Amino acid sequence: MPTDPRGDQPQLISALELELRRTLSLDAVLAAVVGVVGERFTLCRVSLRVVVPEAAEVEIVAVWSRRRSGLTRGTRMPLRSTTLAAVAATGRPQIGSNVQAADGLLHQLLGDEGIRSYASAPLGDVSSGAPVLSMSSSRPNGFTDADLSLVEAVSAVVAPHVKRLRGAA
Repeated sequence: MPTDPRGDQPQLISALELELRRTLSLDAVLAAVVGVVGERFTLCRVSLRVVVPEAAEVEIVAVWSRRRSGLTRGTRMPLRSTTLAAVAATGRPQIGSNVQAADGLLHQLLGDEGIRSYASAPLGDVSSGAPVLSMSSSRPNGFTDADLSLVEAVSAVVAPHVKRLRGAA
């Protein structure tokens, strides 16, 4: 199991818990994530995505992006063309440390959007409609396997707030 090599995970999670208490929207949840861990990972995009099973698609339900993008709230894409297929299959976070266009169409599209590494973590049972928190970095190796425990902790803290806000919608 990855450890906390920088030793700052408890402080980051405490700060995130504090910020999330004030959230009144999914956009505010994403802003809290960016505010607390954005600098650590050089975040360029954070989103919440859900699987639309009847269409075998993924839909973006909330997004924060550092730069203008065509991937906005309501955008749908084939499930097979995203990291969600692996997250849904394993129920575990997925880390992409060094996005290379040669690694296929998904990585080419990510690279075109300025994404060089990413982490996608389930906020519950994805097959039952729970969203996936996706954090993207503009820095190669912005996310590595060493960050897995922090990614899991962030998703665990974010999950109940997202559930609360989606239930209120």
